[in-house]
Amino acid sequence: MKRRTALILLFVCALFVVLASCIDRSTAEQQQGVGEENYHTVTFYDGSLILSQEPVEDGGTIANVPQGHEWRDAYGSPVDPVAVAVWADMDLYVREPMALTGGHVRYLTGANRLFQPEGTVSRGLAARILCSLLDRESMNIPETGLAFTDVAQSDPYYADIQAVSGLGVMGGYADGTFRSEEPVTRAELLAALCRLKGVGQIQANAFPDVTAEHWSLGAVAAATTEGWISGYEDGDFRPDLPVTRAETVVMVNRACGRTPNRDAIDLVCETSPYIDVSKDYWAFYDIVDVAYSSDLMAYILGEVEDAQPGFVVIGDDMVHVNADKRLDYFQKGFHTIRDGLDSDGIYFVPENGYFVRRSQTGLQELDGSMFYVEKEDGPFVSDYDLGYLHFGENGRYTSGDEVLDTYVDAMLEPIIQGKTENLLNDECLRSAFNAIAKTNTFDYMVRNTGWIRGSTSWALECARVMYETKHGTCFYWAAAFLYAARRLGYQAYPICGGVGTNNQLHAWVMIDDEDGTEYIYDVELDWAYRTGAHGRTRIRYGMDLFKMQRGKASVFYIFPGDTYYVPPNDDEGFLGSEPTIIWPTEFGSSAFIVVDGESIPLDTSWAEVVDENGILTGYNVTVTYEGVTYSSFVPLAAPPADVTPTPPAEGTPPVDVTPTPPAEGTPPVDVTPTPPTEGTPPVDATPPVDATQPPVDVTDTPVEPETPTTPPVDPQPVQPDSGETGSSGAGEGGGE
Repeated sequence: MKRRTALILLFVCALFVVLASCIDRSTAEQQQGVGEENYHTVTFYDGSLILSQEPVEDGGTIANVPQGHEWRDAYGSPVDPVAVAVWADMDLYVREPMALTGGHVRYLTGANRLFQPEGTVSRGLAARILCSLLDRESMNIPETGLAFTDVAQSDPYYADIQAVSGLGVMGGYADGTFRSEEPVTRAELLAALCRLKGVGQIQANAFPDVTAEHWSLGAVAAATTEGWISGYEDGDFRPDLPVTRAETVVMVNRACGRTPNRDAIDLVCETSPYIDVSKDYWAFYDIVDVAYSSDLMAYILGEVEDAQPGFVVIGDDMVHVNADKRLDYFQKGFHTIRDGLDSDGIYFVPENGYFVRRSQTGLQELDGSMFYVEKEDGPFVSDYDLGYLHFGENGRYTSGDEVLDTYVDAMLEPIIQGKTENLLNDECLRSAFNAIAKTNTFDYMVRNTGWIRGSTSWALECARVMYETKHGTCFYWAAAFLYAARRLGYQAYPICGGVGTNNQLHAWVMIDDEDGTEYIYDVELDWAYRTGAHGRTRIRYGMDLFKMQRGKASVFYIFPGDTYYVPPNDDEGFLGSEPTIIWPTEFGSSAFIVVDGESIPLDTSWAEVVDENGILTGYNVTVTYEGVTYSSFVPLAAPPADVTPTPPAEGTPPVDVTPTPPAEGTPPVDVTPTPPTEGTPPVDATPPVDATQPPVDVTDTPVEPETPTTPPVDPQPVQPDSGETGSSGAGEGGGE
């Protein structure tokens, strides 16, 4: 019995041991499972080398981060490990320094011999400085950065801000702004340089005024360790003060490992290039270092082998070596450089110093004047004629009349507005056209003239009178636009011919394009139709007297030497009454219809007419208006541009004189359309019709012989006031 009881007790004890073991194993397994689910591993890499692995509880932050590094995630984005909540295993990598451009970048210079060393640097300018240090060709700069609510695409620093924010070099504020115009602080610039150079933050206190509570503690401590900053004499760093321009160049130079070449600077600068930065100023060498390129420094030190007198090209600029093999120093402005070389002539120096502007060939706009460069990197020409354009002794374009030049420049000033490219574009030309034709500056006035068809001598005199008095006939309007167009660089020339079916004397301006196509510019007639002056009706249907191709103009122009032809009335009696068809005289041009003084271009078809010998004698011209077809024969006045006539048979009069032999006693067609009355002189032998008339009409309605339909507002020339100008229309304190 006792033995049996002992066996039972032994069995029970064994059972308890087994159960306890199972319970312990289950608990351990459960605990182990909970740990795997609630903890994650953060691995820190330097390249492929593992620096450390840190366990972090689910949703927690990293306690131990390897010091002295900036970090990025697997996608390359910058990361601050201390501020990251961990929800899964994570790999972080040492962030390498960004690729910086080689050489000495001129990233912050002065103007007008002033550097303003104690001035501030805006956050936008800081973004531009940092961007200028990057080697854009060897690195992938994001096209877009953060979207800041106060940075529009029109902001001058927009692209720079997008780049630095996309790279994580500079960020914005919690409210979504960047504050481009606010001064950048000393701490902000330092932190951005740390990110640019891949220098990690250090949790150490380097200055008494940069405590653990200040956001820039790590960056300031790291920059101090790197030797970029030393603080003020009182031991403070003053992180929230705006950084000065002098402090900026010193911080940036030190961060980039850029040491000014003092020997070279002493050779270049016998005196300081800036009147507000003396040679004993604490940041003098750093300031001058960023003003000149390393190429120039190398040249001055004799590291460039070619030291012959003349110009040496350095990047986008040039320097000039004189006969003593020393560099010439220039004041800002234009300089005549003569040393017996092919490069003799006038050059432009944009800022005080050694650099001369390089010039491409062609027209140049500088300092409110137009110049011409004949060969690349050469001087501005002087005493030189380029077609209708003349460039004087000082290289500047001139009309030949200094007073007229002053008037034209004053009118064009709002159009030119400091442009440095040539002004050969329709936008500038249209603006000049409108400034004369579409403003209330100029008005019509009858003036006695004696100019004949084909003459051009009137242009210079008429232009000056028009700008001085603001009144004149078509000659004066055309001349005013002529010299405005030439000042813009156009090869413009004047025409004195006829207009309308009555071939009345008229003047306008011509400009040919690169292909030789001729274009008409008629400012006076544009003004007259637009304003309804002298009884004319305002233009409708989109008529525009700016840049009309010859032969296809909406007004009938007759050039000197053209055969003048007026078609007779047709059988329907349509021609000669209202409405009136004006038939073209040049092949390929359009007819137009005049209704109540308004001109409407018509679709025009041309059919060749040949004689019994197959010789082209003219064209049947056909138009359709309001469902009715009208036609007229236009004899061949001159061989059309794209038609070569067959040589006439021997003894046949030239086709361009008359299509058929005229009847005996009939005057030639190109002299007058009908025989003149007895005692009436030929048309071209009389004084110009519009010498005492208002602007001509484009219809064949007879013009009154002496006075305009509506008398001019002021029948006498207006004398200018004595004051008339003719214009119208327009800080570390040494510690950094």
